[in-house]
Amino acid sequence: MLFRSGVGSESTLQLIKKTVENADMLLIGIGEEFAYPEEQIRAEDYQNSCCYLKQLEEKSTQEIREHFEVYDRLVQLVKNKYYFVVTMCNDDFIFCSDMDKGRVTAPFGTRMKFRCSGECTDEVWQISDLQQQKELSPVCPHCNAVLVPNLIGREGYSEQGYLESWKRYQMWLTGTLNKNICILELGVGFRFPSVIRWPFEKVAALNQKAVFVRVNEQFPQIAEEIKEKSFSVQRNSKDFLKEITENNSERVSL
Repeated sequence: MLFRSGVGSESTLQLIKKTVENADMLLIGIGEEFAYPEEQIRAEDYQNSCCYLKQLEEKSTQEIREHFEVYDRLVQLVKNKYYFVVTMCNDDFIFCSDMDKGRVTAPFGTRMKFRCSGECTDEVWQISDLQQQKELSPVCPHCNAVLVPNLIGREGYSEQGYLESWKRYQMWLTGTLNKNICILELGVGFRFPSVIRWPFEKVAALNQKAVFVRVNEQFPQIAEEIKEKSFSVQRNSKDFLKEITENNSERVSL
C-alpha cells in the first residue's frame, strides 16, 4: 500500500478519498481536535439542563454552526457505508447530527445521560426515562440527590453510560477481519491512547486488507509495523474533513 507523510497534497487527498469510497467498511475515530471547548459549554451553563441539545441548536452562534457543519460533512462521508464511530468528544454534537446513533459509541460520556451526584448507584438515566423533561435539575429516584451529566474526568463517572454501545462496537469489529476496511482516525492525540489510537493501529496490523489514515495537526506519526498500509496527514482534522468532502458535501438537515 502507499504511504504518505506530511500535509495532504491534492494527490494524497484524492487517494484517501478513493480509499474511503472503495472500502466495504469504515471505522472512524474522533479525537480532541473535534471537541467543542469545554469552558464555553460551562459558560453557557448547560451542565444540568435536560434541554442541552435544543439549547445548543437555538444558541446558533457562528462557531456552533461551524461545529455542526463538521458533522454534516462526516455524515456525507459515511453515506451508504457500513461504518462505526468511536468518539472521545462528550459535547454531543454527533448526537445532534444525522449520524446513525446505533453506530456510535462515546466512552467519555454524554450530557444526555445523567448519574446521581450523591453516587448512591452507578445507574445512568436519560431524562426521558424519569419523565422530568421540564426540570432543569432532575433528581435521583433513589436518594433525591441532583442528577449531573455523566462525563469522564468528573468524580463518580459511571461506565454504565456507554457499555451497551461499546458492546455493539466490539461485535462490529468481529466482522472486520479480512474485509476491505478503511480506518480513519481524525484528530486523536495521546489523551487516553488506549481508547482509539493504539486499538486502531492493532486493527490495521491484524487485517491484511486494511488501510489506515491518521490525520492530526500535532501527532500524525504512524507505527512502523503499519507504515506500508497507511496515510499520515499532518493537518487539522476538521480542515481535512472539509477538503475531502468539498466536492460532494451538501447541507444535512438537523
